[in-house]
Amino acid sequence: MKLARVRVRNFRCFQRELSIDFEEITALIGKNDAGKSTILDALDIFLNDTDPDKDDASKSGDPKDLTIICEFTDLPEEVILDDSIPTKLEAEFLLNPEERLEIHKFYSGELQKPKCKSIEAHAYPLGELHLDEFPAADYFLNFVFQLAGSRSVIC
Repeated sequence: MKLARVRVRNFRCFQRELSIDFEEITALIGKNDAGKSTILDALDIFLNDTDPDKDDASKSGDPKDLTIICEFTDLPEEVILDDSIPTKLEAEFLLNPEERLEIHKFYSGELQKPKCKSIEAHAYPLGELHLDEFPAADYFLNFVFQLAGSRSVIC
């Protein structure tokens, strides 16, 4: 897998979401205190599964919304998510509209010792799914309707 984009929000000097795309070679250039090290620290926290420090939440932002997001390309053909059954990320609806694996990590920046609150894979929102592109969608929807005991959908 290859890191394609990082986004940070309410992390140190970045109250609003900042997005940086990565190419084969990416250089972070800026004045002192522009946030170059902050981006590298955010990547370190995300990739090495460590927790932020108590001072990492943006002072002018919402510490409850301390978020680091990474998007990856060059994904494996198959992955094992449950048991030992191989599957494809697209079959599990785990790719964003750019066909990237997009992982969001949310931290409790308001705490004295911030922790990761949740990790989410951004998938297609239901409104963006084009069911005609998925041959098994009809079978899946019928199965869901049987479980729910209804054939109507509220959108």
